[in-house]
Amino acid sequence: MENAIPSLAWFIALSPSERLEFVAQVVAGLKRIDPQFAAASNLWRRGKSARLVTAGGRQAAVHLMVADQRLLRALLSRVEAGTVDFEPGRAVGVDGEVPAMVASLGVGMLVVREMRGELMLAATTSPGVAVPVGLAVGHPSPFPPPGEGFIATLFEGQIHLVGGYLGLRRREIQAARCAKVTLGLMQVSPGLLLVGLRWPGLLVGWADLPFALAVEPPSRRRWPAPSVGGDAMVVASLVDLADNRVRALRTLRLSPTFGRELHRIMDEQMDSLEGYDRAAYVAEVDSVRRRLPTPADVGAVMTVVEVAQDA
Repeated sequence: MENAIPSLAWFIALSPSERLEFVAQVVAGLKRIDPQFAAASNLWRRGKSARLVTAGGRQAAVHLMVADQRLLRALLSRVEAGTVDFEPGRAVGVDGEVPAMVASLGVGMLVVREMRGELMLAATTSPGVAVPVGLAVGHPSPFPPPGEGFIATLFEGQIHLVGGYLGLRRREIQAARCAKVTLGLMQVSPGLLLVGLRWPGLLVGWADLPFALAVEPPSRRRWPAPSVGGDAMVVASLVDLADNRVRALRTLRLSPTFGRELHRIMDEQMDSLEGYDRAAYVAEVDSVRRRLPTPADVGAVMTVVEVAQDA
C-alpha cells in the first residue's frame, strides 16, 4: 500500500464515494479506541486520535474531533446513510482562516482541514465557510463584475458580494480588508430582495444590490436550511477590473436575527421561481431605483440592518 503525505489536496482528489469510505473508516478507527466517544475531544488534545486509514488506494494518518454527542449522532447517521457530501470551503481556527472541505450534518458540520501536518476532521457547530472554487486573492475572479460597483450573486447557498473597480489603490484594498461592513435587507416582492451595503472607503453611503434567485443560473439556485444557531454567512470579494483579479477576500458572519430574515425571504423566492422572470426583475429594479434615488433613501427602507463580523 502506498503511503501519502496527509494533505487536503489528497482528500479533495478522492471521489465522493472514496471520501465517504474515508470518513467511515476514521469514525470506525476512533470508535475502537473510544467505544462511547466519551473522550473524543480529549483524545485529540493528547494527540492520540490519529488513525491510519485507507482510501483511494492510499493511507494517511488522520484525527477526528467530535464536539458533543448530538454532533456524534448526526455524523454516525450521515455516514450510515451515505449522505456526507463535501464542498470546498474555509475553516476558522486559532491559526486563522484556512482552506477546508465542508459537509453539512444538519445540526452542525464536518470540516476537513490540515492541522499540525496531518488531516483533521472536526464535527462542530463552528462555521465552515463555503468559498467558490478558484476564488483567492491574486487569482482571476470566477465572477467578473459587469462594471464598477457591487453586485450580489449566489454560490453554494451563500450570498456572494462582488465589488469591481478599475485601478484599485492601496487604501481601497485596505478598506476592503479591514473596514466595518454594514448590511441591510428589504424584501421588495416575493421574487426580489434588495441588499443594502455600506462599506467605508469603497462606497459613499448605502448601495443597493438587487438579488433574485430567478435570474441566477439554474446550477446555482441552491438555498440550504438555516445553519446551526441561525447565523448567516456572506462571502465578499473585491476585483480590479483592469485584470479581473481578486485583490481582497472576506467572509462575514451575521446574527441569527439577520439570518432568519434572510432565510424567510429566500424561501419565498424559491417558492416564486416559476412566476418570476428577468423581465419582472428588470421592471422591479427600475421601479425601486426611481423610488430610492439617493444612498440615504436606500438605508431608510432597510428592515434589518447589522454590522457584519469577520468569520
